[in-house]
Amino acid sequence: MKKAVFTAMATGIFFSALAVNSSATILFEDDFSSGDLSSWNYVVYGEVVHSPTDSGNNVLSFSDINSGGDTFSSLIENTGAATYTLSFDYYTTDGTDVRNGGGFAGIDDDGVKGNDHIWYLGTPEYLSVTYLPQATDGWKNVSYTFSLPDTWTSFSLMFEDFRAPARDAFFDNIVLSDSNGVSDGNPAPVPEPATVFLFGVGLSALAGAQLRRRK
Repeated sequence: MKKAVFTAMATGIFFSALAVNSSATILFEDDFSSGDLSSWNYVVYGEVVHSPTDSGNNVLSFSDINSGGDTFSSLIENTGAATYTLSFDYYTTDGTDVRNGGGFAGIDDDGVKGNDHIWYLGTPEYLSVTYLPQATDGWKNVSYTFSLPDTWTSFSLMFEDFRAPARDAFFDNIVLSDSNGVSDGNPAPVPEPATVFLFGVGLSALAGAQLRRRK
């Protein structure tokens, strides 16, 4: 019985080591608690306002509508990950199913309006995007996983309010992370020392359990 428990513990340590090395890395985040857009590279009409549902919480909104991107994050390095995941909270005061507030989210190749960009999330009427949720009954968490174009060495996150009137689309708790996996042709990430240590402990424990079982 003790051997079984010991083996189970060793196996747990072993897989914990693998889990540490495979966890996602946060590359960019902003909850707008600073009250400004200092983490953003290029801003047209983007502004930090009080949440329409909680005046004590700051969120991103837009003082006017815009196309081609409105608010761009600081540049983010292409880490070579196979995929990236963008998550955020979204709310709209627009109750029309077709319009859905006019909010859009995507990426840009250099963090400057007017260059290469890709929209991933947006409102109905636009068939090339995944629709943002109809969120008039409360904030909705949105998560979207994507891969970068092969030629992009860096990129920025990009948001806008495209449909009039302005100030009816709101974003909060924006987080970008990578999968910590790598695309073909890119080197694998080097494990951190703590991960290597846990990996060694796991292997040693498993080997010890096997030796005792044979005696």
